[in-house]
Amino acid sequence: MRPKAVLLHNVNLKNKLFSDAHIERIEKVADLRYNESPQNPTEDDAKRLLADADICVTSWGCPRMTEAILDAAPNLKLIVHAAGSVKGIVSDAVYDRGITVTSGAPALAVGVAETTLGLIICSLKNVWQLARITREGRWHGPEQARIRELYEVTVGVVGASHTGRHLMKLLQNFEVEVLCYDPVRSAEEIAGYGAAKVELDELLRRSDV
Repeated sequence: MRPKAVLLHNVNLKNKLFSDAHIERIEKVADLRYNESPQNPTEDDAKRLLADADICVTSWGCPRMTEAILDAAPNLKLIVHAAGSVKGIVSDAVYDRGITVTSGAPALAVGVAETTLGLIICSLKNVWQLARITREGRWHGPEQARIRELYEVTVGVVGASHTGRHLMKLLQNFEVEVLCYDPVRSAEEIAGYGAAKVELDELLRRSDV
């Protein structure tokens, strides 16, 4: 028997997150239905939509998976969060019932880390200030003296999260010193990402970025 899957988030978000090709791939392995409302689903909406669902796909704007919702969805086995952190969606009751949870955090982190790297480069090169003085018709000014390259500088990363870890990997392509503060991960693990583990106050004191 094919599993029953529900896209719980509103239809506008569904159209932004999933292409027709994505929907076709899901429909090859599951009976799929989705929330047709343009409004974010309420708890009552979730109870109704998930009544016989095996799989629930959530995203931004979905209600927390409370005991009441789970009681109304006795067949639920998997929650797929099409966003980052699941903290706002998943309650302890989800884990207590052995429901599997996954999220898009690792995939999203790649783009976030790449954007962060781009912003680091733009900040060091003083791009925004230079753009402003150019619009003002000035071609020379003290802003130009503050241009730096991503070379022989110290970059501090707060948290070896999915994003933090990918950023540290990207920074290995540059001749920079990378520091990382993370209260959980070991110095050896952080060293594997090309960074030195330090306390937060030291990171703030030593970092150029």
